Amino acid sequence: MRGKRLRRVSIYGAVGICFVLAPFLVGAELAAHAAVANNATTTHVQAAYPPAGSSAACDQVSSTTVTVSESITVTGTAASGTSCFDGGTNVAIHFRQSDHIIATVQTDSKGNYTATGNVPSTAHAGAAAVEAVGTLNGATQTYSTAVTVGSSSSANLPKTGRDIALMVMWGVALVAAGTFIIRVVRRRKQHSAV
Repeated sequence: MRGKRLRRVSIYGAVGICFVLAPFLVGAELAAHAAVANNATTTHVQAAYPPAGSSAACDQVSSTTVTVSESITVTGTAASGTSCFDGGTNVAIHFRQSDHIIATVQTDSKGNYTATGNVPSTAHAGAAAVEAVGTLNGATQTYSTAVTVGSSSSANLPKTGRDIALMVMWGVALVAAGTFIIRVVRRRKQHSAV
């Protein structure tokens, strides 16, 4: 009788140890997997907007989706026979969500320009516009392109919490194994008692 009790205690002890160690083992496996996944690099390439050949080529932006403090390039190249602005004049690039001038550039002799500036730190997620303001034939001329300011904070934050699906599966499997072991022990006990 004493041997059966010791056997039962050791089985319960083994199942208990499995329940205690399983979350730590699974957690370590998940942490290793997350570390490998976080070291992967992703490159996003976005074409200039509007596309080449468009009649609205006087205010092309390098990306229509931007983040706070991101560098953005604005280009104005007019179709042949026309010009975006007067040649040799200043063009101011405005970011019209927070109303900041992000760059100023002088046009070439044909009225074309390229300017680079940063999205202001006061910009917030949502709709905005990038405008090129200059003169054409002595009058103020403005070209505008809609952009979307995305949230930059989520891209740089570390992942918090855990993906618990694997731990739940391990827990269910261990409970099932423990239940199976208990039933086997009880059946043996019933058969030996008969």
